[in-house]
Order: sequence, then C-alpha cells, then structure tokens
Amino acid sequence: MVKKKSTGPINKAANGRLRNNLIQASWNWVRTDIEAKKCFWRIYNNNGGIKQKAIVAMARKMAGHLWAMLISDQPYDANKAKCLVTNTTARHGYVSGCIHV
Repeated sequence: MVKKKSTGPINKAANGRLRNNLIQASWNWVRTDIEAKKCFWRIYNNNGGIKQKAIVAMARKMAGHLWAMLISDQPYDANKAKCLVTNTTARHGYVSGCIHV
C-alpha cells in the first residue's frame, strides 16, 4: 500500500502576506468566475454557512490552480477549472471540489 503525503490546509505558520493575498484574490475570483462562485456556494453550504471557511478553502483551491498553471506553463482557462460533485459513502453523502484539468 502506497501512502500519500497530505499537504494539509492553509495554516497560520505560512507567510501571512501570501495567505492574505490568496484570500483577497479568492474573493475576486468568486465574484468574477461563475464556476468558482458555484464551488464557493457548495463549500459554504457544506460548512454550515461560514463564509470565512469557504473562502479559505477557495484560496487553497486557487493556490492549486496557480501551481498547476505554473508547472504546465499555461494561462488561466475558466473551462479547465471545473467544480465537480462525486458521490461517495461519506457521512454527508457527497464530496465537492474543484479540479484543474
């Protein structure tokens, strides 16, 4: 069995300016991108209606998108950043997330 290394959540041990900029950029991303807005509201509803948790989750997703764009040397394409819902046997019945293909 292969163990996967978890990178974990955004925490306060990281660079505060970077974290703050990611969160501010995530608010802008949610305001301007329809797919990001759908993803934000899905996360918001799954976290008991706490906007701060949802936007931090979006900031983490944005960091993943930025990393993928950097590695692949590709510009942002809204058609590649999709939200998906996959049915699982999880306690809440489904897991939501955004992927960058």
